[in-house]
Amino acid sequence: MNNQVKGSNEGLLTAQILLHISILLFGFSAILGKLIDLPGTHIVWYRMLITCISLGFFPGIIQKIRKIPRKDLVKIGGIGVIITMHWVGFYEAIKYANASITVSCMASMTIFTALLEPLYFRRPIKKGEILLGIIIIGGFLLMFGFIGDQYALGMTIALISALLAAIFSVLNKSIVSSYDVFAITQVQFIIGWIFLTLLAPVYVYLFPGSKLLPSEMDWGYLIILALICTTLAYSMNMYALRFVSAFANNLAFNMEPIYGILLAYFLLREDKEMNSGFYFGAGIILLSVVGHGIWTWRQKKRKLQLER
Repeated sequence: MNNQVKGSNEGLLTAQILLHISILLFGFSAILGKLIDLPGTHIVWYRMLITCISLGFFPGIIQKIRKIPRKDLVKIGGIGVIITMHWVGFYEAIKYANASITVSCMASMTIFTALLEPLYFRRPIKKGEILLGIIIIGGFLLMFGFIGDQYALGMTIALISALLAAIFSVLNKSIVSSYDVFAITQVQFIIGWIFLTLLAPVYVYLFPGSKLLPSEMDWGYLIILALICTTLAYSMNMYALRFVSAFANNLAFNMEPIYGILLAYFLLREDKEMNSGFYFGAGIILLSVVGHGIWTWRQKKRKLQLER
């Protein structure tokens, strides 16, 4: 039984490490979204296409997809549509605001998940999760203070994107342990890409004159975005969800704004004042994430010891 406890703790530690690597890569995707000279919808279309092609080379993936029952395939495909809408909102928000503001709004995932996860899995809402989410939002308010009206539309789009991210994270939790993560990812991305393709004529009609084809530089950024910041990062995150709750996953994702803001500051030179409020707010978020991780680890360890 000691080996079982040790193995479980090692699995949780590995999941936490992979989770934060994936978050760093997701944070870098915001930088690429700013650098790519395409509308957000087009970025997502190319991103999903390249990712689907790359996953197609994974050995045995078609056979693994065939093993998934039709009912679950429909559910997985539906989650893929939600993921697609989340990404479109994310990159459109970057275009209407900037990378720093958009990734900061992703912190609201914590509040959304704290409400949605108990409802979906039919468990009581934990007041501590709600309180922790509120503390994190307060940390971001300290980091940025008041943001002008010129960013209101971008912030609104980013908050809707965060809600969609919370929804698909909770839904993914219910199926990620049942099937191969690469098979799940491939089905979600194929359905999402088809969904976006069907909407393409509507987008072109509403926004005539939008740039459709990437430049040579854009292609380079899109390949990095698809292969490194999507295929690799998304698979890491899906694996981590086998060991951590959707709330813990989204709580850790509050590191993404910090990574994204720092990357934007050094790589994009976005005019964001890194004052004491920023560091104080970042400290609150870091302590919340680390504290919750330690608390979760101790709870799992205590539970396994009681089962001996």
